Amino acid sequence: MLIELMGLRKILIPFTILGLMAILYMNFMHWNEPAESYYNSMYLVNRTTTVFNGILLVFALIIVFLSANFYKDEQNHWSDYLAIYMFAVCGAMLMVGAHHLLMTFIGIEILSVSLYVLAGSNRKKLESNEAGMKYFLMGAFASGILLFGMVLLYGATGTLHYEKLSTFLYSHTTLNIGFLYSGLILILIGFLFKVSAAPFHFWSPDVYQGSPSLVTAFMATVAKIAAIASLYLVLNQVFVPLHHLYDVVLIIVSIATICIGNILAIIQSNFKRMMAYSGISHAGFMLVGILAVDFNHWDLIAYYAAGYGIANLIGFGVAIVVFKSMQNENISAFNGLFFKRPILAVTLTIALLSMASIPPMAGFWGKYYVLSAALSKDLLLLVLIAIVNTVLSVYFYFKVFVAIYARRADNTPIDVSGWYKGFLILLTLVLIAISLMPDMIARCL
Repeated sequence: MLIELMGLRKILIPFTILGLMAILYMNFMHWNEPAESYYNSMYLVNRTTTVFNGILLVFALIIVFLSANFYKDEQNHWSDYLAIYMFAVCGAMLMVGAHHLLMTFIGIEILSVSLYVLAGSNRKKLESNEAGMKYFLMGAFASGILLFGMVLLYGATGTLHYEKLSTFLYSHTTLNIGFLYSGLILILIGFLFKVSAAPFHFWSPDVYQGSPSLVTAFMATVAKIAAIASLYLVLNQVFVPLHHLYDVVLIIVSIATICIGNILAIIQSNFKRMMAYSGISHAGFMLVGILAVDFNHWDLIAYYAAGYGIANLIGFGVAIVVFKSMQNENISAFNGLFFKRPILAVTLTIALLSMASIPPMAGFWGKYYVLSAALSKDLLLLVLIAIVNTVLSVYFYFKVFVAIYARRADNTPIDVSGWYKGFLILLTLVLIAISLMPDMIARCL
């Protein structure tokens, strides 16, 4: 923020990128080191934390690269946006590494408040103001429910520390049953809102559509993956003794989330709303992963998150320049894109093929790993429903392919710089690489 006040706006992006790269390097310094805790054991650094934080930081770097094109004509202080993005990343990293429910809540609030501001940051656009207000009101209720659940849990156990909670639950499963179960349900509701799982998904399409496209990309990747990782860690480090209570709830929620996301995505004409419902469906698949994967196989969820996030960012990276030139955020904005900008068309196609789980893309391998784990847990009905919905999802992605390759293009030019195209090609090559080497990457994690 000081850099812009000093009139050095041109170095904002390089400075932010260098800072994130330094943090990424420091993050992986702990790769082969034993677990270490900080802040009176409220924050834990281990291999799991390092991998998920690495994914979040890489996605943050991509967002900063994309912001150079998105905010280049912005008349307001550019540094304000970048600073809020960095606060949001900080909150996401706190969520992933938290070893105490209060630290988890602090991370959620830092991330959430930043997103409320970013969602409504386009002050001249009524839809953005509406998105910010809706997200703020509903997010505040969800945070209150989550915090009340923590209060009830503390009343039942006397602690909010992950390790102490787990020890207590293993040895006192019949004590203060009302407080304990109520607290667990309220905590689940709070987290399910954050990952936009059914029936707490209603905010997602409106907020995704109304928010600036780059903010939508951030929500769909960094925010969603942080919430999924945090929920996975909470359930697998704390509530394993109560898994017989929440397993049924998560099975029902997963089925509802996958079905609602896919079915409602089919009828969307706005690209961002379609991606919102697609994200809801993917959240359902990641919930299946949380159900099926034990704490020793978190790498499967990390692989799914990495493939999903990169494909999403490529999709939104292409959408940003297309929407800006066409002044249209509907799927029709991509009409004839292949004949105007073939590189953009091909990168978007590869990204959507991955999200549609077409072999051998990363999206296919992510779902294969998750559903295989679910099958090993005898969740046959859930797996069958998920497979049917995966086939169904091809339809709404196919609508974009039809627009790109089969619709007639108008004469509106799509302006895109050479470095931006090069960056999207690089991201696409990364997506192809992790698609072709899934086992090796999972083993490395």
